[in-house]
Amino acid sequence: MQTSEDIKQWLEGLLGQLEIEGAELEVMGSEERWEVQINVAAESSGEMIGYRGETLLGLERLLRLMTGQRVALNINDYRQEREQKLRETAFNMAMRCSREGRPFKLHDLSGRERFVVHDEIANNEEIAGWGLESVSEGEGRERVLIIRQRE
Repeated sequence: MQTSEDIKQWLEGLLGQLEIEGAELEVMGSEERWEVQINVAAESSGEMIGYRGETLLGLERLLRLMTGQRVALNINDYRQEREQKLRETAFNMAMRCSREGRPFKLHDLSGRERFVVHDEIANNEEIAGWGLESVSEGEGRERVLIIRQRE
């Protein structure tokens, strides 16, 4: 069983290998789930987050394999900022769908990102009055989220 110190030491070693200095690490959690917050200089955050968060997800998978537990990794509050952008995108797409009367598709979303969009469409009080729904179709990398008029 990994401890927060084990996780912190592993991450410090990884950051050293990547030549990322001055990172602040905070590891919280328990034997069931760890939450890891890494704050790094702005010039390093892009490397650690990657395109659409792919590097961040890879690091999170490594931590999950290392600990054998659920891990939520966040770098410079990327997850909160990404969620806010997704909610704004969902709202704008819903508004266009309602106004234009045609469905809109969102491609290349992770399962977590699809959940955020579905949640925004289902639980935003303003969107609720527009008679819209969101559905996911397809498999794997071909999976798309569709915002459309409720059937």
